[in-house]
Amino acid sequence: MGASAVSTDDSGASVTTADIYPEADLLRLQNAVRVLLSGVGEDISREGLRDTPKRVAKAWLDVSSGYRQDLHSVLGGAVFHEPIVSEGSGSMVIVRDIEFASTSEADLLPFYGRCHVAYVPSNGVVLGLSKLARVAKLFARRLQSQQRLTSQILVGLQQELAPKGAAIVMEARHLAHGPEADFFMSSASSGCFQDNTSSCMQEFLCMLHLHGIPVPSTALPRVPRDSSSLYSPVLSPCSSAGIHTNGADTDDQAKHKSNVRFMSSMGSRRIFARNGASGTVASVHQFQLEDTATTMEADDDAMQSTSQDMEAAVHVILQEIGEDPERPELQGTPQRYVQLLLASTCGAKSQPQPDFHHQLIHALPRASLQASSSSDVDMAVPRSSNARFSEVQEWHVLFSSQCEHHMLPFHGAAHIAVVHSSQSQRLSLKQVKSLVLSFSHRLQIQERLTNQLADAVQVVSRAAGCIVTCEAAHMCMVARGVEKHASSTITLASRGIAATDADLRGKLLVQLSQRRTQS
Repeated sequence: MGASAVSTDDSGASVTTADIYPEADLLRLQNAVRVLLSGVGEDISREGLRDTPKRVAKAWLDVSSGYRQDLHSVLGGAVFHEPIVSEGSGSMVIVRDIEFASTSEADLLPFYGRCHVAYVPSNGVVLGLSKLARVAKLFARRLQSQQRLTSQILVGLQQELAPKGAAIVMEARHLAHGPEADFFMSSASSGCFQDNTSSCMQEFLCMLHLHGIPVPSTALPRVPRDSSSLYSPVLSPCSSAGIHTNGADTDDQAKHKSNVRFMSSMGSRRIFARNGASGTVASVHQFQLEDTATTMEADDDAMQSTSQDMEAAVHVILQEIGEDPERPELQGTPQRYVQLLLASTCGAKSQPQPDFHHQLIHALPRASLQASSSSDVDMAVPRSSNARFSEVQEWHVLFSSQCEHHMLPFHGAAHIAVVHSSQSQRLSLKQVKSLVLSFSHRLQIQERLTNQLADAVQVVSRAAGCIVTCEAAHMCMVARGVEKHASSTITLASRGIAATDADLRGKLLVQLSQRRTQS
């Protein structure tokens, strides 16, 4: 069966997806994914997407495997009695930096980070250290909020070990907040750790290098460890902007969702339309609607129907992974996920037509087509002693995109350097950001994104050459078992003189690397 995956159980025996998940259920998952792909306007028969429904179905099974596992069976016989521990007092066990990845129940986007676990054994009962990581990952492989995940790990330890006390501190980044998202902190504690001023909790925080920083019991942005100003929960607007634990929306959340809906509908209509006799091509924000009001209404009805079909497909996915789509915390989740998916793939609607050069120029912000002032340009540009070009412009632009193989985000930064000649056009930061946004907001693979950006920058700038490197973390790696959150994938594409002159290309890469490190 095409969608089967192989793993091993505790005895070492091979277990395939087919053994634990009937083929008919897998087919329902795949059909739901096809509805989502069609809904964002993709051709599901094209080469890069032919196996995507199978891969996405397997990905959903991977990230929801915690529903099909039992805590007691995961721990197995790894609970031990150590007399020397029971004879002592105040022995603390800490396992820090347990990497995890989970899926937000509010929007079905990943959140990931590190979990730190501490407990004080009771009667000498200790747990095999690797099992603490397994407990964290068991609960992480379900639809979660960060605070509930933190609490469930704590409750699991309490039930299996009955320690004198336990504490969990979690630091996580939520992809719903974009590539610039801060880490959010949450904590849960019991017994001798329950008072944040207790010696056990203070010693635990000291070992985490968080001593003196208030650790919230709800998910709040983490204060930098070298910060001199301590974070006060009383001043936290981010508790409403970040972790969703119920179906109610604050004013900010409602405004955000309204903006997402607007972005989605705009994305589905983004076209390049010729404007009158001038023959110029309108930007994606200056398109003309030549349709009648009746046609517009029909288009809106079609969009609404498509969204409803996509939301129904998300309901099927929730059911097939073992969730109850009707539980209160999931109310509105299908709608939010569909809105975010449409918004994150709207760039495909603005893909230029055959007159690539002409349309790209007019697709960019028009105010910056003339020579840019220094305030428009990301500072970059020492004059080169090489007589073959006049100057180098460079930019470092954050982006987030959707992997077309697993429909999971990848995010990072595009590092771009342009080698100008006397005939080339200097670009503004705003123009470059527009290009990155257009090509990243679609189902992508990083290699294609890098080359598309290199082509677009070269065409628009008419430069002697350019080089683009994209550095990104892929949630399909993080969420599906690799779980090396600090790892990243780097891709490179060069055009013009940067492609033909290895010495120049090397110097540009060094300059990009140095400035990236400085920033």
